[in-house]
Amino acid sequence: VRIIDELGGIEVDVPNYLVSEVNKYGGEIAKKQGEQFKPISSGGLQTLNGYQALGYSRTRKKDSDFKDFFTKKQFYLLTFYFIDV
Repeated sequence: VRIIDELGGIEVDVPNYLVSEVNKYGGEIAKKQGEQFKPISSGGLQTLNGYQALGYSRTRKKDSDFKDFFTKKQFYLLTFYFIDV
């Protein structure tokens, strides 16, 4: 979380159907850490802060197996981004 914040966030194209899940998971994690959470208001290309990105990486909601695969692929892209940095 702190690394993403120190880097100024990470750009992600969040699908509309994942917005509530990102906010749910990111908010839960921030609350456990005693931190404030800034929810995202809509899908689309945006810069996520640390808690938003962590919430995004934890999403499991899917409409099909393809979307589940795509979400996992996006998580791996986030992981490789930090390996590259």
